[in-house]
Amino acid sequence: METLKEGVKRFGYLFYVMDPRAHNYEKIDHVKDYYKEVAPLLFATVLLEQVVRYYQKKPLWRFSDTMSNTFHGFLMDLSKIPFKGAEVFVYAYIYNNYRLIDLPWNNPWTWIACWFITDFCYYWMHRMIHQVNILWAIHETHHTPEDMMFTSPMRNHIFLLPIHWLTYMPMALAIPPTTYLVHYQISIIYQYWLHTEIIGKLPAPIEYVLSTPSHHRAHHGRNRRYIDKNFGGFLIIWDRIFGTFEAEDPEEKPLYGITTQMKSYNPLVIQTQPFIKLYNRIWEYDNLKDRLSVIFKGPGWTPGKPWTGNIEDIPHPAPDVPKYDPQLPLWCKYYAIVHFFFVVNGYFMLALNMSDSSMDSPVLPHCHHTNPWWTSQHEKWRCYAGSNNDPTGKIVIQRRKHIVV
Repeated sequence: METLKEGVKRFGYLFYVMDPRAHNYEKIDHVKDYYKEVAPLLFATVLLEQVVRYYQKKPLWRFSDTMSNTFHGFLMDLSKIPFKGAEVFVYAYIYNNYRLIDLPWNNPWTWIACWFITDFCYYWMHRMIHQVNILWAIHETHHTPEDMMFTSPMRNHIFLLPIHWLTYMPMALAIPPTTYLVHYQISIIYQYWLHTEIIGKLPAPIEYVLSTPSHHRAHHGRNRRYIDKNFGGFLIIWDRIFGTFEAEDPEEKPLYGITTQMKSYNPLVIQTQPFIKLYNRIWEYDNLKDRLSVIFKGPGWTPGKPWTGNIEDIPHPAPDVPKYDPQLPLWCKYYAIVHFFFVVNGYFMLALNMSDSSMDSPVLPHCHHTNPWWTSQHEKWRCYAGSNNDPTGKIVIQRRKHIVV
Protein backbone atom coordinates (compact mmCIF):
# COMPACT_ATOMS: atom_id res chain seq x y z
CA MET A 1 0.00 0.00 0.00
CA GLU A 2 2.85 2.38 0.86
CA THR A 3 4.45 1.66 -2.52
CA LEU A 4 1.18 2.49 -4.27
CA LYS A 5 0.83 5.73 -2.30
CA GLU A 6 4.38 6.70 -3.19
CA GLY A 7 3.75 5.94 -6.86
CA VAL A 8 0.59 8.07 -6.88
CA LYS A 9 2.47 10.90 -5.18
CA ARG A 10 5.24 10.78 -7.77
CA PHE A 11 2.70 10.64 -10.57
CA GLY A 12 1.30 13.88 -9.19
CA TYR A 13 4.65 15.57 -9.81
CA LEU A 14 3.98 15.30 -13.55
CA PHE A 15 1.01 17.62 -13.10
CA TYR A 16 2.40 19.89 -10.38
CA VAL A 17 0.01 18.24 -7.91
CA MET A 18 1.85 18.30 -4.59
CA ASP A 19 1.41 19.48 -1.02
CA PRO A 20 3.63 22.53 -0.40
CA ARG A 21 4.03 21.53 3.25
CA ALA A 22 5.66 18.24 2.22
CA HIS A 23 8.13 19.91 -0.14
CA ASN A 24 9.68 22.61 2.01
CA TYR A 25 13.36 22.12 2.77
CA GLU A 26 15.70 23.99 5.07
CA LYS A 27 18.95 22.77 3.50
CA ILE A 28 19.89 22.39 -0.16
CA ASP A 29 21.15 18.83 0.24
CA HIS A 30 17.72 17.82 1.56
CA VAL A 31 15.93 18.78 -1.68
CA LYS A 32 14.79 15.73 -3.62
CA ASP A 33 16.05 14.90 -7.07
CA TYR A 34 12.57 14.90 -8.60
CA TYR A 35 13.90 13.88 -12.02
CA LYS A 36 15.10 10.56 -10.61
CA GLU A 37 11.83 10.07 -8.75
CA VAL A 38 9.72 10.34 -11.91
CA ALA A 39 12.14 8.63 -14.34
CA PRO A 40 10.47 5.17 -14.14
CA LEU A 41 7.07 6.80 -14.69
CA LEU A 42 8.34 8.60 -17.78
CA PHE A 43 9.54 5.36 -19.35
CA ALA A 44 6.22 3.69 -18.52
CA THR A 45 4.19 6.51 -20.08
CA VAL A 46 6.29 6.36 -23.25
CA LEU A 47 5.17 2.75 -23.72
CA LEU A 48 1.60 3.43 -22.61
CA GLU A 49 1.32 6.24 -25.15
CA GLN A 50 2.04 3.80 -27.98
CA VAL A 51 -0.71 1.46 -26.76
CA VAL A 52 -3.19 4.35 -26.68
CA ARG A 53 -2.07 5.56 -30.12
CA TYR A 54 -2.62 2.06 -31.48
CA TYR A 55 -6.23 2.02 -30.23
CA GLN A 56 -6.75 5.59 -31.45
CA LYS A 57 -5.50 4.43 -34.88
CA LYS A 58 -2.72 7.02 -34.86
CA PRO A 59 0.70 6.28 -36.38
CA LEU A 60 3.11 4.68 -33.92
CA TRP A 61 6.62 5.94 -33.30
CA ARG A 62 9.18 5.88 -36.07
CA PHE A 63 12.35 4.00 -35.17
CA SER A 64 15.02 6.55 -36.09
CA ASP A 65 13.05 9.49 -34.70
CA THR A 66 12.47 7.77 -31.36
CA MET A 67 16.07 6.62 -31.03
CA SER A 68 17.32 10.12 -31.83
CA ASN A 69 15.05 11.65 -29.19
CA THR A 70 16.18 9.15 -26.58
CA PHE A 71 19.89 9.54 -27.26
CA HIS A 72 19.47 13.31 -27.09
CA GLY A 73 17.93 12.79 -23.67
CA PHE A 74 21.05 10.94 -22.54
CA LEU A 75 23.29 13.65 -23.97
CA MET A 76 21.23 16.29 -22.20
CA ASP A 77 21.70 14.51 -18.89
CA LEU A 78 25.42 14.02 -19.49
CA SER A 79 25.71 17.73 -20.23
CA LYS A 80 24.65 18.40 -16.63
CA ILE A 81 27.96 17.03 -15.35
CA PRO A 82 30.12 20.10 -16.18
CA PHE A 83 27.46 22.42 -14.75
CA LYS A 84 26.42 20.26 -11.80
CA GLY A 85 26.38 22.38 -8.70
CA ALA A 86 27.24 25.59 -10.54
CA GLU A 87 23.66 26.81 -10.73
CA VAL A 88 23.07 26.07 -7.05
CA PHE A 89 26.34 27.74 -6.05
CA VAL A 90 25.64 30.92 -8.05
CA TYR A 91 22.03 31.12 -6.88
CA ALA A 92 22.98 30.54 -3.24
CA TYR A 93 25.81 33.08 -3.47
CA ILE A 94 23.45 35.79 -4.76
CA TYR A 95 20.85 34.88 -2.15
CA ASN A 96 23.32 34.89 0.75
CA ASN A 97 25.00 38.15 -0.22
CA TYR A 98 22.49 40.27 -2.12
CA ARG A 99 18.94 39.26 -1.21
CA LEU A 100 16.59 42.17 -0.69
CA ILE A 101 14.08 40.52 1.63
CA ASP A 102 13.93 37.47 3.89
CA LEU A 103 11.13 35.07 3.04
CA PRO A 104 10.73 32.07 5.38
CA TRP A 105 11.58 28.82 3.61
CA ASN A 106 8.81 26.91 5.43
CA ASN A 107 5.98 29.32 4.68
CA PRO A 108 3.41 28.02 2.14
CA TRP A 109 3.07 31.54 0.73
CA THR A 110 6.79 31.56 -0.10
CA TRP A 111 6.28 28.26 -1.91
CA ILE A 112 3.30 29.60 -3.87
CA ALA A 113 5.08 32.88 -4.70
CA CYS A 114 8.05 30.91 -6.04
CA TRP A 115 5.75 28.76 -8.19
CA PHE A 116 4.19 31.88 -9.70
CA ILE A 117 7.49 33.76 -10.25
CA THR A 118 9.23 30.68 -11.69
CA ASP A 119 6.51 30.29 -14.29
CA PHE A 120 6.60 34.00 -15.14
CA CYS A 121 10.38 33.83 -15.66
CA TYR A 122 9.99 30.69 -17.76
CA TYR A 123 7.53 32.44 -20.08
CA TRP A 124 9.99 35.24 -20.83
CA MET A 125 12.95 32.90 -21.12
CA HIS A 126 11.02 30.69 -23.56
CA ARG A 127 9.90 33.70 -25.58
CA MET A 128 13.46 35.05 -25.65
CA ILE A 129 15.00 31.84 -26.99
CA HIS A 130 12.49 31.93 -29.85
CA GLN A 131 13.11 35.59 -30.70
CA VAL A 132 16.89 35.96 -30.30
CA ASN A 133 18.67 34.14 -33.09
CA ILE A 134 21.73 32.89 -31.21
CA LEU A 135 19.44 31.47 -28.52
CA TRP A 136 17.12 29.99 -31.15
CA ALA A 137 20.17 28.13 -32.50
CA ILE A 138 20.18 26.31 -29.15
CA HIS A 139 16.42 25.82 -28.86
CA GLU A 140 15.85 24.85 -32.51
CA THR A 141 17.04 21.34 -31.66
CA HIS A 142 13.94 20.82 -29.53
CA HIS A 143 11.65 21.82 -32.41
CA THR A 144 13.15 19.48 -35.03
CA PRO A 145 10.96 16.40 -34.27
CA GLU A 146 8.16 15.98 -36.80
CA ASP A 147 6.08 13.87 -34.41
CA MET A 148 4.59 14.91 -31.08
CA MET A 149 5.12 12.11 -28.59
CA PHE A 150 6.40 11.65 -25.06
CA THR A 151 9.94 11.10 -26.38
CA SER A 152 9.95 14.51 -28.11
CA PRO A 153 10.86 16.60 -25.02
CA MET A 154 14.05 14.55 -24.68
CA ARG A 155 15.46 16.17 -27.82
CA ASN A 156 17.19 19.27 -26.54
CA HIS A 157 20.50 21.05 -26.98
CA ILE A 158 23.29 20.40 -24.51
CA PHE A 159 23.70 24.18 -23.97
CA LEU A 160 20.07 24.73 -22.99
CA LEU A 161 20.55 24.15 -19.25
CA PRO A 162 22.79 27.19 -18.60
CA ILE A 163 20.26 29.40 -20.42
CA HIS A 164 17.50 27.99 -18.21
CA TRP A 165 19.08 28.50 -14.84
CA LEU A 166 20.65 31.88 -15.64
CA THR A 167 17.12 33.10 -16.34
CA TYR A 168 16.10 32.35 -12.77
CA MET A 169 19.06 34.04 -11.06
CA PRO A 170 17.12 37.29 -10.31
CA MET A 171 14.82 35.20 -8.11
CA ALA A 172 17.76 34.80 -5.72
CA LEU A 173 17.14 38.36 -4.54
CA ALA A 174 14.16 37.04 -2.58
CA ILE A 175 13.39 33.32 -2.98
CA PRO A 176 15.26 30.79 -0.77
CA PRO A 177 17.46 28.41 -2.81
CA THR A 178 15.70 25.28 -1.55
CA THR A 179 12.29 26.54 -2.65
CA TYR A 180 13.68 27.56 -6.03
CA LEU A 181 15.22 24.11 -6.59
CA VAL A 182 11.86 22.40 -6.06
CA HIS A 183 10.07 24.58 -8.61
CA TYR A 184 12.94 24.59 -11.09
CA GLN A 185 12.63 20.81 -11.36
CA ILE A 186 8.86 20.44 -11.21
CA SER A 187 8.24 23.19 -13.79
CA ILE A 188 10.31 21.19 -16.30
CA ILE A 189 8.74 17.86 -15.34
CA TYR A 190 5.24 19.29 -15.85
CA GLN A 191 6.00 20.10 -19.47
CA TYR A 192 6.80 16.48 -20.29
CA TRP A 193 3.14 15.45 -20.60
CA LEU A 194 2.36 18.42 -22.87
CA HIS A 195 4.17 16.67 -25.74
CA THR A 196 1.49 14.26 -26.92
CA GLU A 197 -1.44 13.83 -29.31
CA ILE A 198 -3.32 11.24 -27.26
CA ILE A 199 -4.84 13.93 -25.00
CA GLY A 200 -7.35 16.17 -26.73
CA LYS A 201 -8.66 19.49 -25.53
CA LEU A 202 -9.42 19.61 -21.81
CA PRO A 203 -12.41 21.37 -20.16
CA ALA A 204 -12.57 25.08 -20.99
CA PRO A 205 -11.53 26.42 -17.54
CA ILE A 206 -8.36 24.31 -17.64
CA GLU A 207 -7.61 25.33 -21.24
CA TYR A 208 -8.05 28.98 -20.28
CA VAL A 209 -5.63 28.96 -17.34
CA LEU A 210 -3.12 26.14 -17.77
CA SER A 211 -0.72 25.08 -20.47
CA THR A 212 -2.19 21.92 -22.00
CA PRO A 213 -1.17 19.44 -24.71
CA SER A 214 -3.47 21.28 -27.12
CA HIS A 215 -1.70 24.60 -26.50
CA HIS A 216 1.72 22.98 -26.78
CA ARG A 217 0.88 21.18 -30.01
CA ALA A 218 0.12 24.60 -31.47
CA HIS A 219 3.42 25.90 -30.09
CA HIS A 220 5.31 23.18 -31.97
CA GLY A 221 3.45 23.81 -35.24
CA ARG A 222 5.37 25.33 -38.15
CA ASN A 223 2.14 26.67 -39.64
CA ARG A 224 2.22 30.46 -39.92
CA ARG A 225 -0.51 30.98 -37.35
CA TYR A 226 1.33 28.93 -34.73
CA ILE A 227 4.81 30.47 -35.10
CA ASP A 228 6.04 32.07 -31.84
CA LYS A 229 2.88 31.29 -29.88
CA ASN A 230 2.06 29.68 -26.51
CA PHE A 231 5.32 30.08 -24.59
CA GLY A 232 3.78 29.35 -21.18
CA GLY A 233 5.22 26.51 -19.11
CA PHE A 234 2.54 25.81 -16.50
CA LEU A 235 0.21 28.78 -16.94
CA ILE A 236 -1.09 29.87 -20.35
CA ILE A 237 -2.38 33.14 -18.89
CA TRP A 238 0.97 34.82 -19.65
CA ASP A 239 0.36 34.27 -23.37
CA ARG A 240 -3.15 35.64 -23.05
CA ILE A 241 -1.85 38.72 -21.20
CA PHE A 242 1.11 39.45 -23.50
CA GLY A 243 -0.56 38.65 -26.82
CA THR A 244 1.19 35.42 -27.79
CA PHE A 245 -1.72 33.00 -27.38
CA GLU A 246 -3.08 30.94 -30.26
CA ALA A 247 -5.60 28.14 -29.78
CA GLU A 248 -5.16 24.88 -31.65
CA ASP A 249 -7.57 24.96 -34.58
CA PRO A 250 -9.15 21.58 -35.42
CA GLU A 251 -9.45 22.82 -39.00
CA GLU A 252 -5.70 23.46 -39.23
CA LYS A 253 -3.74 20.66 -37.63
CA PRO A 254 -0.28 21.74 -36.43
CA LEU A 255 2.48 20.38 -38.64
CA TYR A 256 5.47 19.78 -36.41
CA GLY A 257 9.12 20.50 -37.03
CA ILE A 258 11.03 23.55 -38.23
CA THR A 259 10.35 25.56 -41.36
CA THR A 260 13.40 24.03 -43.09
CA GLN A 261 13.25 20.27 -42.57
CA MET A 262 16.12 18.76 -40.58
CA LYS A 263 17.19 15.85 -42.78
CA SER A 264 19.30 14.00 -40.26
CA TYR A 265 18.95 11.99 -37.09
CA ASN A 266 22.64 12.22 -36.27
CA PRO A 267 22.85 13.94 -32.85
CA LEU A 268 26.07 15.69 -33.86
CA VAL A 269 24.36 17.23 -36.90
CA ILE A 270 21.21 18.19 -35.00
CA GLN A 271 23.27 19.83 -32.25
CA THR A 272 25.60 21.78 -34.56
CA GLN A 273 23.68 22.56 -37.76
CA PRO A 274 21.74 25.55 -36.33
CA PHE A 275 25.04 27.23 -35.41
CA ILE A 276 26.47 26.52 -38.86
CA LYS A 277 23.41 28.16 -40.42
CA LEU A 278 23.79 31.15 -38.09
CA TYR A 279 27.50 31.48 -38.92
CA ASN A 280 26.77 31.43 -42.66
CA ARG A 281 24.06 34.08 -42.26
CA ILE A 282 26.39 36.38 -40.32
CA TRP A 283 28.84 36.46 -43.22
CA GLU A 284 26.14 37.30 -45.75
CA TYR A 285 26.42 40.92 -44.56
CA ASP A 286 29.34 43.33 -44.82
CA ASN A 287 28.64 45.79 -42.01
CA LEU A 288 28.93 45.12 -38.28
CA LYS A 289 25.44 46.40 -37.46
CA ASP A 290 23.73 43.84 -39.71
CA ARG A 291 25.97 41.04 -38.47
CA LEU A 292 25.08 41.83 -34.87
CA SER A 293 21.41 42.04 -35.85
CA VAL A 294 21.60 38.53 -37.31
CA ILE A 295 22.93 37.29 -33.96
CA PHE A 296 20.69 39.15 -31.55
CA LYS A 297 17.45 39.74 -33.47
CA GLY A 298 14.91 37.11 -34.46
CA PRO A 299 15.56 34.17 -36.79
CA GLY A 300 13.38 35.79 -39.49
CA TRP A 301 15.07 39.20 -39.40
CA THR A 302 16.58 40.75 -42.52
CA PRO A 303 17.49 44.44 -43.10
CA GLY A 304 14.43 46.69 -43.19
CA LYS A 305 12.16 44.20 -41.42
CA PRO A 306 10.84 44.02 -37.82
CA TRP A 307 12.84 42.37 -35.05
CA THR A 308 11.33 38.94 -35.66
CA GLY A 309 10.81 39.36 -39.41
CA ASN A 310 7.53 39.23 -41.32
CA ILE A 311 5.27 36.27 -40.73
CA GLU A 312 4.30 36.42 -44.42
CA ASP A 313 7.86 35.37 -45.33
CA ILE A 314 7.35 31.98 -43.70
CA PRO A 315 6.19 29.48 -46.33
CA HIS A 316 2.92 27.65 -45.79
CA PRO A 317 3.89 24.06 -44.91
CA ALA A 318 2.49 21.50 -47.31
CA PRO A 319 0.74 18.73 -45.35
CA ASP A 320 1.60 16.14 -48.01
CA VAL A 321 5.39 16.58 -47.70
CA PRO A 322 6.69 13.28 -46.28
CA LYS A 323 8.47 13.26 -42.95
CA TYR A 324 12.17 12.56 -42.96
CA ASP A 325 12.23 8.82 -42.35
CA PRO A 326 15.21 6.93 -43.80
CA GLN A 327 14.63 3.19 -43.83
CA LEU A 328 17.31 1.18 -42.09
CA PRO A 329 18.35 -2.42 -42.67
CA LEU A 330 17.12 -4.81 -40.00
CA TRP A 331 20.62 -5.58 -38.71
CA CYS A 332 21.20 -1.88 -38.07
CA LYS A 333 18.01 -1.62 -36.01
CA TYR A 334 18.97 -4.68 -33.95
CA TYR A 335 22.46 -3.29 -33.41
CA ALA A 336 21.09 0.07 -32.26
CA ILE A 337 18.55 -1.57 -29.93
CA VAL A 338 21.16 -3.84 -28.30
CA HIS A 339 23.55 -0.95 -27.90
CA PHE A 340 20.70 1.17 -26.57
CA PHE A 341 20.07 -1.20 -23.67
CA PHE A 342 23.76 -1.18 -22.76
CA VAL A 343 23.68 2.61 -22.83
CA VAL A 344 20.53 2.67 -20.66
CA ASN A 345 22.27 0.46 -18.10
CA GLY A 346 25.34 2.68 -18.12
CA TYR A 347 23.20 5.78 -18.00
CA PHE A 348 21.40 4.71 -14.83
CA MET A 349 24.68 3.65 -13.22
CA LEU A 350 26.06 7.05 -14.12
CA ALA A 351 23.01 8.82 -12.72
CA LEU A 352 23.32 6.92 -9.46
CA ASN A 353 27.04 7.41 -9.05
CA MET A 354 27.63 10.74 -10.84
CA SER A 355 30.86 9.41 -12.30
CA ASP A 356 32.31 10.40 -15.66
CA SER A 357 31.60 8.54 -18.87
CA SER A 358 32.40 8.77 -22.51
CA MET A 359 30.11 10.78 -24.77
CA ASP A 360 30.86 8.26 -27.56
CA SER A 361 28.51 5.52 -26.40
CA PRO A 362 25.28 7.55 -26.65
CA VAL A 363 26.28 9.19 -29.94
CA LEU A 364 27.96 6.51 -32.04
CA PRO A 365 25.19 3.94 -32.52
CA HIS A 366 22.87 6.63 -33.73
CA CYS A 367 25.42 7.96 -36.20
CA HIS A 368 24.95 4.66 -38.05
CA HIS A 369 21.48 5.89 -38.98
CA THR A 370 23.00 8.56 -41.22
CA ASN A 371 26.13 6.55 -42.02
CA PRO A 372 28.85 9.23 -42.12
CA TRP A 373 32.07 7.83 -43.60
CA TRP A 374 33.92 7.81 -40.27
CA THR A 375 31.32 5.93 -38.23
CA SER A 376 32.33 2.33 -38.88
CA GLN A 377 36.03 3.02 -38.27
CA HIS A 378 35.29 4.93 -35.08
CA GLU A 379 33.02 2.15 -33.84
CA LYS A 380 35.73 -0.46 -34.45
CA TRP A 381 38.19 1.69 -32.51
CA ARG A 382 35.69 2.28 -29.71
CA CYS A 383 34.98 -1.43 -29.30
CA TYR A 384 38.70 -2.26 -29.43
CA ALA A 385 39.40 0.35 -26.78
CA GLY A 386 36.58 -1.09 -24.70
CA SER A 387 38.12 -4.54 -24.84
CA ASN A 388 41.19 -3.04 -23.16
CA ASN A 389 39.10 -1.41 -20.42
CA ASP A 390 39.68 2.04 -21.83
CA PRO A 391 36.93 4.35 -20.47
CA THR A 392 36.30 5.63 -24.00
CA GLY A 393 35.07 2.19 -24.97
CA LYS A 394 33.02 1.22 -21.94
CA ILE A 395 31.01 2.99 -19.36
CA VAL A 396 33.10 2.03 -16.36
CA ILE A 397 31.90 3.22 -13.01
CA GLN A 398 33.64 2.84 -9.70
CA ARG A 399 31.03 1.89 -7.15
CA ARG A 400 32.35 1.30 -3.67
CA LYS A 401 34.98 -1.45 -4.09
CA HIS A 402 33.92 -3.10 -7.32
CA ILE A 403 33.59 -2.16 -10.95
CA VAL A 404 30.22 -2.12 -12.68
CA VAL A 405 30.46 -2.41 -16.46
